Amino acid sequence: MRGRAGRGMMGNMILRRAPLLSLLLILGAPLAGARVAVLAAGQSRRFGPQDKLAAPFGEVLLGEQVVRTLSGLACAHRWVIAARGDHPCAPGWKAAGFAIAVNDQAASGMGSSLALAAQLAQAAGADALLVALADIRATPGGFLVG
Repeated sequence: MRGRAGRGMMGNMILRRAPLLSLLLILGAPLAGARVAVLAAGQSRRFGPQDKLAAPFGEVLLGEQVVRTLSGLACAHRWVIAARGDHPCAPGWKAAGFAIAVNDQAASGMGSSLALAAQLAQAAGADALLVALADIRATPGGFLVG
């Protein structure tokens, strides 16, 4: 995709491509009926022994970058799917208006986090679900336009 994606399957939303941006969009309705889930339960195996999301990145931790961007979206429910509720990013996630949903099956892979996000969205009556990865860096504030 170059530049902007048009209407059609994407409804009334436009996704602008950005460097180092990695989003999965499951769209089916306007943004007002959408819910947001940030997947943050990964094992960070390739990063070494440190928790990648707890690494400093600018003025905040890496795992707080995407929630800061997504906190501006007008969505009724926002979740961070994490392996534990006491993650070092938890205060920043909560301050950005995200509830923390603990994935007890996180070790089984990203699919379990995605399934939990879908269950939460369905229970909340979502028309659509925006799923983002917590390790997105350098996400521009205006990449989504409703």
